Amino acid sequence: MARTTARNIAEDLVLFILDQAGGQLRGATRLQKIAFLLVMEAGVKGIAFEPGKYGPYSRDIEDAVRRLSDEGLINTWEEPIELSYLLMPAMLPNPLLMRQPGWFMN
Repeated sequence: MARTTARNIAEDLVLFILDQAGGQLRGATRLQKIAFLLVMEAGVKGIAFEPGKYGPYSRDIEDAVRRLSDEGLINTWEEPIELSYLLMPAMLPNPLLMRQPGWFMN
């Protein structure tokens, strides 16, 4: 069964971004901007963005980060000036992250 809901697409996108970033990414703004660029350039459907204080913002991405953190799939922590993310070792290797290129565009 294909995972096609906006919720799952957002979670998949966050995991994909963290995987492509080497497992760690610093900054909530950076995560939001990368997600925005991927959604716009790849034509990903189902993730909404709006203008935010520091650039494009998606509640879908923020909620996906919270759910993934609650499930123990990623770790988040705050540093003095930014929020950071870490893909948990249990997620590597992950069949979700080993799909064909462009899997999130379908």
